[in-house]
Amino acid sequence: MTPIGRNTPRTSWWDGLSVRWVWLTIPLAALSIYFGASLLRTASELRSRIDRTSQATQLLAAIRDAEDRVRVEQLKALEPRLAPELDRRDLQQAAHVLAQIEREQVAELHAKWDKVWWLLVLFMALAVVPILLATSHRIESRRWRAVEAALRDSEARFRELFDNVIEGVYQSSPDGTILSANAALIRMLGFESERELKRVNVGRTLYVHAADRERVMEKMRRDGEVRNEELTLRRKDGRQITVLENARLVTNGQGRALYFEGTLTDITDRKLAERDRMQYTRELEEARLRLEEQAQQLLAQSVELREARDAALQASRLKSEFVANVSHEFRTPMNGVIGMANLLLEGELSIDQRDRILTIRDSGEALLTLLNDILDLSKIEAGRMDFEDIEFQLRRTIEDVVELLSVRAAAKGLELVSEVDPEVPELMRADSLRLRQVLTNLLGNAIKFTESGEVEVSVRVAERTGEMVTLRFDVRDTGIGISDEARSRLFKPFSQADGSTSRRYGGSGLGLAISRQLIERMGGAIGLESAPGAGSRFWFTLPVIARADVSEVSRKALAGRRVLLVERNATARSALARLVSSWGAAVEPAAGSGEAMERLQSGEAFDTVIVATPDTATAAAYARLGQHQPAWRRMSRLLLAPRSFPGTAQGFDRVLHKPVRESALRCALAEMRWPQPTEAHSLARLSRQASQEPRPLAGRGPILLAEDNLVNQRVAVGLLAKLGIDVDVVSNGAEALAALDRMRYRLILMDCQMPELDGFQATALIRAKPGPNSRIPIIALTANAMQSDRDRCLAAGMDDYLSKPVNPKRLAELLERWLPVPTLRMPASLVRAAAERAAGA
Repeated sequence: MTPIGRNTPRTSWWDGLSVRWVWLTIPLAALSIYFGASLLRTASELRSRIDRTSQATQLLAAIRDAEDRVRVEQLKALEPRLAPELDRRDLQQAAHVLAQIEREQVAELHAKWDKVWWLLVLFMALAVVPILLATSHRIESRRWRAVEAALRDSEARFRELFDNVIEGVYQSSPDGTILSANAALIRMLGFESERELKRVNVGRTLYVHAADRERVMEKMRRDGEVRNEELTLRRKDGRQITVLENARLVTNGQGRALYFEGTLTDITDRKLAERDRMQYTRELEEARLRLEEQAQQLLAQSVELREARDAALQASRLKSEFVANVSHEFRTPMNGVIGMANLLLEGELSIDQRDRILTIRDSGEALLTLLNDILDLSKIEAGRMDFEDIEFQLRRTIEDVVELLSVRAAAKGLELVSEVDPEVPELMRADSLRLRQVLTNLLGNAIKFTESGEVEVSVRVAERTGEMVTLRFDVRDTGIGISDEARSRLFKPFSQADGSTSRRYGGSGLGLAISRQLIERMGGAIGLESAPGAGSRFWFTLPVIARADVSEVSRKALAGRRVLLVERNATARSALARLVSSWGAAVEPAAGSGEAMERLQSGEAFDTVIVATPDTATAAAYARLGQHQPAWRRMSRLLLAPRSFPGTAQGFDRVLHKPVRESALRCALAEMRWPQPTEAHSLARLSRQASQEPRPLAGRGPILLAEDNLVNQRVAVGLLAKLGIDVDVVSNGAEALAALDRMRYRLILMDCQMPELDGFQATALIRAKPGPNSRIPIIALTANAMQSDRDRCLAAGMDDYLSKPVNPKRLAELLERWLPVPTLRMPASLVRAAAERAAGA
């Protein structure tokens, strides 16, 4: 395509014509101006004369008589008025001339004036035409220059658009030669310049398929254009591209083809994307078909899975029933073994006999622990593990667990330490039974795998929002430690660190798995930090609901007291110091007797000294040292000793056995010589003893025991005799009903599975009979330990539930709950004094 205005001439035919006219009319204009000026002068004079003549004629018309003669006397009368314009001679002459002129002459004179006027106009026009032509040429030249400038600007803009458009633009001849092309087309085809592109033939070089070229030429001949024609072209470097062509045929006035012009759009990326999309669509369709096939297979499998699930549920029910039955069968003889062992240990035995009976009891308890673990795991897997939400005192729960395991720790010479942060609530809501189970497992493992050193359990508040409190429990030991590899499988069922651990220390590997399940189901988390040979730290978190914090009275129980604490073990010393300090006392810790005596000799004054000693000899040594120290004798002295230590010690006011309960330690310190005991203190002490120590059950019987197993009868009778309870024994439910008819009992211990009439049937008949025995407390005795068994007993009308083997402590707690408790009678004076002091406070 040729750009507009590129070869446009600078002048036009109009310009030449204008020049010729200028040269031709210059002489004519000069002559016209000369003669015109002369004619103008002549005409001006003639016109002036005519005017004067006309004026005079008008004046004379007024002075002519009827015979058309001028009246001289009238002319003389007008002379003063006409004097400024005409002199007298003129008037006389005019009068004379006018008298001679006829009216026809005046008309002829006017006609001559008209001819002169038109001739003047002609000459003036001839003079003005060249001027107008010259002015028109000047204006036309300026207009053409403006048009040329606009054309040049338009061409520049067109060229810029032509070169910068994204699409390729071209003009080509019918034989396939490129006439012009923009930069986009040159880049698209891979050439360096337009000149290089013009040297190639479109049909032979650029088209990949000859059929594409023939199809385009056919459409050009037929329609004169092509629209959105998709072609495959070859670049200079040989790479093929796909383009979209829009072009038209340009012809002259006779219809002869001049050239083609059009655009090319590179759609190679679009075609690749479409190809990928089509491939993706095909893959999606294939995937859809596969999914439909899999869905059908899954539908068929779901039916199989449903059937398998039903079968699994049935198997789970059967397994649960089997575990329950096996548990019952195991617990019945275990109740006899452990119960008889405990009774034997209460009698007079030689050391060898005691060791053998202890072995029997410990083995039975180990077997019972394994049985309980298997039962708990079965409950968890079956989803039948129930959790309670009851109020309890965490400190007492931890102290119970520590006291339970203290014998095993003392046997190995381990220091067993517990610490509860003062910020931990005093009363809270959670499942204390499951928490006790987890703590017992973790502390038991720590004692089992620690040969020397210490085991510590600590509790602190990890997070608190209102009543919602998250507690952090840590159980730390100085045992064998656990490797990283073993930690990954430690919380799985039936898994231990390694085979040698199981052979050396025993155990089923269920405890940690059960603990993890329990903690996670209660909303907490559990973890482990350990290294081989460096001990272990098991931790877990537990969310609870705080019901009451530690009272201010407890925080100030020892306010103003200065206490010297002597403890060899650093962990126990730090825990005891923080505990006593939380009660308001100022505590000075000492690591041994030497440091303690240095404190006393330096003159420091203390109100109380607490000495923790591992044996009797050390306590005696402290007593001997105190004899030579007056300050020692002035202080109240408390000894913390192991359980093997006797109840009293020379030189000490009180002796408490380790591990020391927090409440016992606080009471002991508060009741010692500073301040001196008062009646109010004595009343408080008696009240605490009444609430903490087991109450005597003598005289609360008789009760009735319905048990068919002879061994279990002997165990129960022995435990009840130890508690001071009178008991009658029957072997089935029918005998129990008959015994109730003969005698009035205060409570029944009812075995659930008995011949003739089992415990459920006997309970239903007792509740149905009228009379005072219909509401007698009935405690179920059963070897079944599932929650559903407890619910079944309560639903049958029984008041409480006790699983076998019978735990003596649990038995005593239930009897205290359901049997009348004697009222603690205090001296009236003490009661009045306590009331007065309370009112005064």
